[in-house]
Amino acid sequence: MIIKHYYDFGEAINDQIGKDGGGLTQSAWDLLRTESEDKAFAFVESDKETYADMCAGRMDCRNMAHEILDMMGRNRVNDRIVSLGCGKGILEWNLKNLKPNLHIECTDYTSKGIKVLKEVFPECDEIYEFDMLNASHYQKIRQKDQVLLLYRVSTEFDFQTWKKIFQDIYQNDFRYILFVPTEICTLKIAWNELKRYVYHLLKGEGRVKNVFCGYLYSKKVFEKMWKDYFKIKEGKKVGDTIIYLLERSDDKRAEN
Repeated sequence: MIIKHYYDFGEAINDQIGKDGGGLTQSAWDLLRTESEDKAFAFVESDKETYADMCAGRMDCRNMAHEILDMMGRNRVNDRIVSLGCGKGILEWNLKNLKPNLHIECTDYTSKGIKVLKEVFPECDEIYEFDMLNASHYQKIRQKDQVLLLYRVSTEFDFQTWKKIFQDIYQNDFRYILFVPTEICTLKIAWNELKRYVYHLLKGEGRVKNVFCGYLYSKKVFEKMWKDYFKIKEGKKVGDTIIYLLERSDDKRAEN
């Protein structure tokens, strides 16, 4: 099951997405990170102390960090994480706070967001720009002992794009991926999305409406994305999502 996902980022962001051709481009994400009033996406925290207080108060990320560290420990995965698409870095801050000797690198697509993150999260080992759709970028971070973390990464990638991402990761010899989807699509969620979409269509012109920002996938579809390259070493449901620890597959199909 794959359904389109719509969200109201606010009039300024919605307009920017429209100008950029209907997608969350780098410029749209930069605007979202630095000028939006939506605390889920924007850096509204002005200094290190305010940022730390916010991260410490996010019990969802605190609990997720505990679960990830426990999973890494059970499976004897090395304590080196590169987080792709870290956003505000809230989960990563909690991982570092719980385990200070954990080596963690934060990457994101937005130049302005990265600049702010360096100021408020100096404890992070490295912070830099990264484009998940650029295959050559994986060569720059290629180390077999590093674990790639993809936590609630942007939903705008379609199925074939996700398959290419997993192929690029595989071809650069990474052994482990921690993959946590934004949300697992169910029939109930699909029905709610349809109702919201119809509602905004009926509101007509002149009112702020949700804009297309990607896709929601069911559990089976997610697992098809990586099946030619990685196998599930462990999976655990946490809240509205699943923590997948994926291990490089020895299946020769992945070489093709």
